[in-house]
Amino acid sequence: MGESQRSLDSVQEAEVCSRYAAGENTYSISDDYDISIVTVYKALHRGGVEIREGITGGDSVEYALTSTGHYSSQRECSFYVFDLANHPGCSKPGIAFNLETRITQSGGEYGDMHIEFTFATRQEAFFLEQAVLDATRGCARCPSALAGWAGASEVRAMPAEDLVAIAERLADEMDELGVWEFAARYVPMTSAQRAICQQRALENEPAFVSVEQD
Repeated sequence: MGESQRSLDSVQEAEVCSRYAAGENTYSISDDYDISIVTVYKALHRGGVEIREGITGGDSVEYALTSTGHYSSQRECSFYVFDLANHPGCSKPGIAFNLETRITQSGGEYGDMHIEFTFATRQEAFFLEQAVLDATRGCARCPSALAGWAGASEVRAMPAEDLVAIAERLADEMDELGVWEFAARYVPMTSAQRAICQQRALENEPAFVSVEQD
């Protein structure tokens, strides 16, 4: 995999700068162009775009509900569980549009992949991830060596097999309940957001709901 070595031409760099300036995050952009986060930041620097402070990931319940950011179009998205190659006994769940790119961006920290679920929408993958993270928050201990690593907050001090068992159980729940009822029951969110999810569950809304339909 050589995605981290890819560069952008001048047209693509202009597109990257425009998308970031409009509010999109670096993770979404890097996935779309099959490039590393570093390459995105280099393009922004050359384009004179001011870097936003404290922006990480770009996934949130609000984005999922309003179909903005990562969620602005219906695209397949994977939920995964990896163990950490350099930290035995630790594992990490996550989601990605492009799994190979995400592996490359891990800086060699991802070890073996223990499960991958592919969903038709990022909403489904995100809600499963958030439910898994919430169910395992008691094991949210990250090795000090990974303190500055992207995704450090998602590291769990537990064997990947145990994390997979929890993910499989919750995935079955989502399949049985539907995405919106599942989110309302298992995903941390505000009471207003929960009411939206419950209403969509009653109306049997699809997982991807455009802003115009909302």
